[in-house]
Amino acid sequence: MKKLVLSLLAATILASAAGLCPAETEPKPLVTVAFSGYDKLLSNVEMIGKLGGNPNLHKMLEMMLTMVTQGKGLAGLDKKQPWGAVLLPDEQQTIVVFGFLPVVDFKQLMEVVKSNSSLGKIEEKDGVYEIPTPAFSLYIAQKGHWAVIARNADDFARAPADPAKLFGDLASRYDLAARLSIKDIPAPLRASALAAMQAGMQMGLEQMPNEADQEHALRSAAVRQGMQQMTTLLNESDNLTVGWKVDHAAKTSYLDVEVTAKPGTHLAQQYAQIQPGKTAFAGFASPQAAVSGTWVTKLDDADVAQAKVALTEMRKRVVSELEKQNLSEGQIKLAKQLLTDALAVLEKTVEAKKLNGGLLVDLEPGKVTLLAGGTVAGGAKLDQILKQLVEEVKKDQPAVEDMVKLNAETYDGVRFHTLSVPSADPGLTRIFGDTLDVVLGVADDRVYIAAGHEPAKKLKAVLDRSKANRDQELLPMRISFALRPIAKFLSELAEEENVKAKAAALAGALKQTDGNDHLVLTTSPTANGFRVRLEAEPGLLKVVGALAPNLAAPGAGVAPADQ
Repeated sequence: MKKLVLSLLAATILASAAGLCPAETEPKPLVTVAFSGYDKLLSNVEMIGKLGGNPNLHKMLEMMLTMVTQGKGLAGLDKKQPWGAVLLPDEQQTIVVFGFLPVVDFKQLMEVVKSNSSLGKIEEKDGVYEIPTPAFSLYIAQKGHWAVIARNADDFARAPADPAKLFGDLASRYDLAARLSIKDIPAPLRASALAAMQAGMQMGLEQMPNEADQEHALRSAAVRQGMQQMTTLLNESDNLTVGWKVDHAAKTSYLDVEVTAKPGTHLAQQYAQIQPGKTAFAGFASPQAAVSGTWVTKLDDADVAQAKVALTEMRKRVVSELEKQNLSEGQIKLAKQLLTDALAVLEKTVEAKKLNGGLLVDLEPGKVTLLAGGTVAGGAKLDQILKQLVEEVKKDQPAVEDMVKLNAETYDGVRFHTLSVPSADPGLTRIFGDTLDVVLGVADDRVYIAAGHEPAKKLKAVLDRSKANRDQELLPMRISFALRPIAKFLSELAEEENVKAKAAALAGALKQTDGNDHLVLTTSPTANGFRVRLEAEPGLLKVVGALAPNLAAPGAGVAPADQ
């Protein structure tokens, strides 16, 4: 995910400065936006309406459009073809923006535009119409089978003759999509952006007050690694694409963010590491849970360096806080040693360059359970650290003896250490019940933590499922959110009445989804890159289709339903 964030940052830097740089001899779109067309939109609305028991939902949309256009609808528009817009560099070192609407009768379409009362008087000269808006004027003219929209009348001579070629596969793959072509941004801009980042890096390399030489050296190395990675992103990235689609076959809808690198580059090799894999944490995947997720992650040298810096900074902050506490010299010494040992385990784990894990959340008021697990290098060392910590705490708090049980049991190679604490806080009692039970499960190469209702039982179930699915390949990341249990939980425990009412209404509406109420976030590999997808299951589209007429009515709301 870090690579995705850096890719988005690089794209933003380049796009924001795009108008400052000369164009290449053969201008190519820096940004392309494509909409699959009006008929496809109606088809999507019709499908969603049928799912929700409103088969005429698309007709309602057409009626609203007819009212807005004073009965003209979209006359003159080719409703079967895609729409779009592009940002092109021109010879004057600026960016030209064009919009494109497919037409069957340009004059009829202009009559529809003129019917919009919010626009000023539309003037025509030599086939070019000037459309005044409250902020600026737009110009529109016909070129072939397209209505071309521009900011300046002089731009039409440079408008592409066949915009559909510029849209590429965007309109066929998605209902609405935008693509930033990083590789086509002129080279001088890259140099300018890199120079600005290098200047900022030099400031970041300065040694901070009270920063030890070793800490400064480690942090400087991480800054240089980060700068190198950003340089690679700027020079070796291909495209950044964002697209939304309604899948009629699966009756789902999803939003994609795709990042690609130039073929054969080092960045493409890095992205090639984002692959499905087998993991010891497959059992965390559970459609019944409110939240569940798994991840299979590989780290590179830059990731390791940055993680080490973070661990060093963590140790520094924790030690600083320890020294402010009313502790004896011996207690501070022991605390520092335990902290050092624990961070050493984390550092070895990071150095292994493989972080697999999972999480699971069960939400039922008074019976909430939270579980998580991940890889670790040196589980035996964690056992030792925990034992030392418990022995030290018992010296001042003997009651801990009855609350903590080290090595309470071993299950499938995992050693269970348990903690049981009576809940003295009414808020915690409403969530977890009268007692907060915690299990720390430690194996030689894995660590788990479970807290809440019956944590040992639920952790064992996760271990059993993981063992049964150990040969299954999982996506690099998959996190699932079941909206009904989340909404129901908020409806019962939220403190604000407004939140409770809205959550109750949503939970009631989601009752009809038969469990198909998940939002699923996944990462998957693509050619020379990867894709992050947020997908809504059929039940959620069903609810949208059912509620759409109510939401469209002014002042209408959704009444809470039986949960």
